[in-house]
Amino acid sequence: MALILKNKYYLYAFNELIGGTMCNGGGGIICPDIQLMSEDDFWKFFIDINGNKERFYIKKGVLKKSELQAMYVETFYNFRLNGHCYIRPEMRIHHGDVVVDSGGCEGYYARYALNMGASKVIIFEPCPELAEGLRRTFEEEIATEKVLVIEKALGRKKSNDILYVDRNMFCSSSIATENKHALKREVAVISLDEALRDIGISHIDVYKMDIEGAEVEAVMGARKTIKTCHPKMIIATYHSYYNAIRIRNICMQIDDKYKCRVYGCYQAKKPFRPYITFLR
Repeated sequence: MALILKNKYYLYAFNELIGGTMCNGGGGIICPDIQLMSEDDFWKFFIDINGNKERFYIKKGVLKKSELQAMYVETFYNFRLNGHCYIRPEMRIHHGDVVVDSGGCEGYYARYALNMGASKVIIFEPCPELAEGLRRTFEEEIATEKVLVIEKALGRKKSNDILYVDRNMFCSSSIATENKHALKREVAVISLDEALRDIGISHIDVYKMDIEGAEVEAVMGARKTIKTCHPKMIIATYHSYYNAIRIRNICMQIDDKYKCRVYGCYQAKKPFRPYITFLR
């Protein structure tokens, strides 16, 4: 576990420094084998989630095989070395939990949540191509209302913004980081508080978020939900150096009973910063 010092610095554990070096260099981590099969306008593939061979669909031309492998490793690989791992003992999903997956992308975490017994998974994915793949992957669960895919970006309040879609890396599409080489699309933005009210959800148990730098604004837009539901939160904070500090401070202001831990050492940019912030 990394430590936050004086609201300015991060002190990393030795295993986090080693793990960050491995992730940054790509060494020592075995990627799962993925076989892509053509089906209409999609690639279909199978991969292990919680010991089950699960089927996923992605729109052709959207995610590369190497990206699907990397995101699988990021999500599931050994949390003791992999600071990006969402799956930690203290963040366990329990039977009947309502889970919000913000930045649904390829759908690994949503499928994990369902396999762990989540009663409902609400997925936010503003990139149309990624959302289309999610709707195909979770077609049965959407029909039974166990999964809801919302094609909007999360932020502080309802608005419209520009989604910068990197056609070479759709998974990095962002409303927070301008990219002059990206395709610009107008996208609807909504706060989590507003979205849950609109769909009639009064309680959530787990809130996972990796939305390419917009996490601070999204936390600000979830104040009511955090205060009333006290969800466990898994928030990517490596997109900007101070995000882990800002998110910890905001959540502690909302409810000072939250315990905050930051993990990992993202070394692709300097100064290094933690991958993930966990609050419960």
